[in-house]
Amino acid sequence: MGAPNQPMATYRLQFNREFRLLDAQSLIAYFSRLGITHVYASPILRARQASLHGYDVVDPLTVNPSVGNMSELAGFVADLRKFGLGLVLDIVPNHMAASIENPYWRDVLTYGRSSPFARWFDIDWRLADPEMWGRVLLPVLGESRARVLAQDQFRVEWSEGRFLVRYFEHALPLDPATIPSICDFGWGSLVQRLELQAPVLDKLAGILARLRKLPKLVVRLRRHVDVDRDETEERLAEFARLVVQSPTIQRWAEETAEGFGRGEEGRRRLRKLLDGQPYRLVHWREAAQKINYRRFFDVNELISIRQEDPQVFEATHTLVLRLFNDGLLDGLRIDHIDGLRDPRGYLKRLADVLADTTRSRHAAPLFVEKILAADEDLPGDWPVSGTTGYEFLNQVEAVLLSDQGFEEIEEQYRRLLRRPVHFAEIAAWGKRRVLRNDLSPQIGRLADALLQLWDSGRPPPAAGRAEETPATAAAEAPPGGLAPPAALQAQTLDLVRDAAVVPAPLPALTKHDLVEAIVELMVALPVYRTYVESNQSTIGDADRRHLEAALQGARRSGRAVPAAIDFLGQVLLLEGASRLSAHELNRRVNFIQRFQQLTGPAAAKGIEDTAFYAYVPLVSLNEVGGEPHLPSPDPAQALHRANGLRATNWPRTMLCVTTHDTKRTADVRARLDVLSELPKLWTGMVTRWRRLNHEHGRTIAGKRAPDANAEYLFYQTVVGLWPAPGPRQSEAPPAAVLPELRERIEEYMLKAAREAKTHTSWTSPNQTYEDALVAFVRSLFLSADSGSPFLSDVQHLVARIARPGFWNSLSRTLIQLTAPGTPDLYQGDELWNFALVDPDNRRPVDYERRRQLLDEVITGFEAPDEVRREFLQSLVEHPEDGRIKLHLIRCALAARRDHPQLFAANEYIALEADGPAQGHVLAYARMASGFPASTDGGSSADAALVLVPRLTTTLVANPGDAPLGEPVWSGTEIRLPEPLWNRRWTCVLTGAPSAAEGDGTLAVSQLLRSFPAALLVSRQR
Repeated sequence: MGAPNQPMATYRLQFNREFRLLDAQSLIAYFSRLGITHVYASPILRARQASLHGYDVVDPLTVNPSVGNMSELAGFVADLRKFGLGLVLDIVPNHMAASIENPYWRDVLTYGRSSPFARWFDIDWRLADPEMWGRVLLPVLGESRARVLAQDQFRVEWSEGRFLVRYFEHALPLDPATIPSICDFGWGSLVQRLELQAPVLDKLAGILARLRKLPKLVVRLRRHVDVDRDETEERLAEFARLVVQSPTIQRWAEETAEGFGRGEEGRRRLRKLLDGQPYRLVHWREAAQKINYRRFFDVNELISIRQEDPQVFEATHTLVLRLFNDGLLDGLRIDHIDGLRDPRGYLKRLADVLADTTRSRHAAPLFVEKILAADEDLPGDWPVSGTTGYEFLNQVEAVLLSDQGFEEIEEQYRRLLRRPVHFAEIAAWGKRRVLRNDLSPQIGRLADALLQLWDSGRPPPAAGRAEETPATAAAEAPPGGLAPPAALQAQTLDLVRDAAVVPAPLPALTKHDLVEAIVELMVALPVYRTYVESNQSTIGDADRRHLEAALQGARRSGRAVPAAIDFLGQVLLLEGASRLSAHELNRRVNFIQRFQQLTGPAAAKGIEDTAFYAYVPLVSLNEVGGEPHLPSPDPAQALHRANGLRATNWPRTMLCVTTHDTKRTADVRARLDVLSELPKLWTGMVTRWRRLNHEHGRTIAGKRAPDANAEYLFYQTVVGLWPAPGPRQSEAPPAAVLPELRERIEEYMLKAAREAKTHTSWTSPNQTYEDALVAFVRSLFLSADSGSPFLSDVQHLVARIARPGFWNSLSRTLIQLTAPGTPDLYQGDELWNFALVDPDNRRPVDYERRRQLLDEVITGFEAPDEVRREFLQSLVEHPEDGRIKLHLIRCALAARRDHPQLFAANEYIALEADGPAQGHVLAYARMASGFPASTDGGSSADAALVLVPRLTTTLVANPGDAPLGEPVWSGTEIRLPEPLWNRRWTCVLTGAPSAAEGDGTLAVSQLLRSFPAALLVSRQR
């Protein structure tokens, strides 16, 4: 049985050494029964041995042995095919691990620019620092190199047939031209040991003589010559064979290595040896100022790849294309597309080679991890199926939130912090901090390039041009095609007007001026990045709009010289490009593309990994691509508009609600969203808890630890994760649950504090503050044994909001499964899943329990009518066991499978509600292409209705009640468009029939009579 041409529902699996391909193979039947059409796998190419996520790839040409091998992959896919399932793979084209486990990186560290793999990595080999020219910076030391040498922490070793330098876990290769210096140190000893084995000694000497002839690094750099790598590798392999074949020579090599760096003289030898390498070892903190390779964000261990080079693209995609060619892959998810120099060019090249590879089959779907701003669209000329769905996630989140209640919570939060803080200010602070610290080397190199453009575009001295008027002198375009920025023109005219003399040369801009301008423009950029390509001489309308907004914001900030901002704007907007030579235009576009590659990391690290932890009024809004301030005034209509656009433009885009990257799972967010409906209750609780728990904090340098922001985040985290009570709402969770919960929250709070960067950080940990934070969390959990009033409050609050949170989750899930696009379920999310950011969201999934419950819900729903009614009633009465969510997912996915043309169609109609609870429902219709369907006896439905409740806490009489029937929905109706009148509908979640009234209305009380969500399908009679 073949997989569907296009995914209809994906299921994300996180593969690692603890969950392998063979483990997933045993679950395929379960995925099929659930209704999944494609497994969506995390990266499975060879990664670092300790990797639990797979994004630190060390070899894109082999399958990761930690998760399986080619045979096991083929067996896994063969079983997928038996059940009609396909495989979508997450790939990482932007970066690889800068690890010795990476053979290509190791080769670069061995041969420097002479390595054939040097072109793979985005390294700036031409730094002005003479110690760094032609070298790559390795920030792996715990102290300065001098101190490490003085403390004898470097060791030369003979290991696996090579001499290397070891520094703790780092085994660093050596330039072959420097190997003879090690052998020379112990050569006399070897001669004595091999006095009767002259042939072997002669062979070793001959190899070393060849290695001595290799040009040293400084010579290679000065004369622009390379080492014959292949021949050198042959010599080194021959040397290794001679060593390992003789125990005597093996002992000599080991002893020579051990003694090489011993004593004061040995330290001098080591220093000289290290000076001869194509890398420079430095303290890890120096990366923030000096690193000369582009990283994934600010992670030193992940080096970026030059996918714009066709040879690099071909080499790094060999295995992926082979998997497609062998029929083992059906689609790809492209990680961090904005990190690439030319995203569209990369995607076009990928789509073209996949079209050739899969020409006998369907076009392979491509999904890009692209974070879109609220008013941003995915570029329409990208050959992809869509994004991974974060924009959808945030649009749905807003629907589940009370904007009025959030506004009240946000105001109380500001009072708590005792300052009128706004998210935009925190976001700007976060981006500015990251750019000035973690990303400062890249900013400095951008400023150098911009300064060169400025210098090449400045006009020559004005001597001999006294006859020119100020106006003509100021307006004339200088060489390079750049008119003087407006601010500089004004300065020049003022000088002329005041002094009545020939205008002086335009004032110089310094590198510092340009650094400030670049930083401020990146801070103000409202999107992740723009998309100027190598062959462009004009800028697109969307990019121009975003850049002009950023220029205005940079000017308003008042932090940068206006002239520098003006000049940067001219460059980025390609002004005067038609007057540039091809060489000058290429320089300009090269700068722009480098600029574009940095704005995404600035946003990701500055906002998602800084501001989202420093601004936390309601953290259910602090999600990837989100903006945690007041939502849209009409989020339901905003979602309808977005769904309509997706139906038209990107009908197969992914729809996610939880991913491996979300800060909290959807179920945690759904519960916290309920707080927006109860703002006074929540803010009153926080005030009480701060008073109750004051004694558990500490005072450090006159300030409270944890601070008010961290304490407030802690309370939300506890409420979000606290186990939901069972049928007896007052019962506390089992005591055995609390230690694990405490450990998870301790780990999270420590991570959150470091990400917030206000009192501690990953690069500058403040142990005193961190100890106080952990002690605060621990003491509150340990107080459970003595009847903690705080934990008792938490229990009662969760009892109040848990069930409304469940209804929120069901509404969100049904929207995800029925809106235009391809729903993606994260592993384990088919039951309630209360987890935080990684690594908390990578905990093992209990699939045995899920299989058992799936059997139960299938049996219960397929039973006779009376038994089915009792089954549905038990789901609603006991939502805490998760069966209700599993049932909804299975039924909705079955509807997608049974009516593929209906849910793949681009017809989406927002439905209006009337009546007293009209603001508490969201409804829409999906219609198949060619609606209405012919009446030829086919079984596929041609229309579907979706109805979900929202903001339900004020609708029900008791907090634990489900929003069902009368009197909750009395008088509230859904109005259908006329083509959907006079039809009989069947609810796939309950099996109940429905029919519209003569005026085309459906009573919500009937649709939500026995289940708190409705999905109805119909076919033209």
